[in-house]
Amino acid sequence: MMARFRGERVFHPDTTEWTIILTKNFESTKDHPLSRTLYVMEVNDLKEAVKYLDKSTMVVAFSSHKRLEELKEDVLLKGVDRVTMVGRMGYFPLGYPQEGKRNLPQLVKWVSADCYV
Repeated sequence: MMARFRGERVFHPDTTEWTIILTKNFESTKDHPLSRTLYVMEVNDLKEAVKYLDKSTMVVAFSSHKRLEELKEDVLLKGVDRVTMVGRMGYFPLGYPQEGKRNLPQLVKWVSADCYV
């Protein structure tokens, strides 16, 4: 509702499954409803979009491996937790960090035995 009030284009089904908001103002993306909301903002060059990233950005998805390889270092240096391909954002490979934390080791008790020959 806030996005519509600001004059932004909003797309969504009759449910809360997802929302896409087309915006021209980056400041309007800072107060967002969290999950299942995608803000789309046009830029002239994809490298220009990197300036909008910070440690609050969890995942950045690319539409091609070429672009991912080209920009991944710049994106990760901004504090982003993970770079992946479009459509893979919700699929975390086993052992990968979730929200910057490695959760799998927290579920394991690590033990060791010194063996002397």
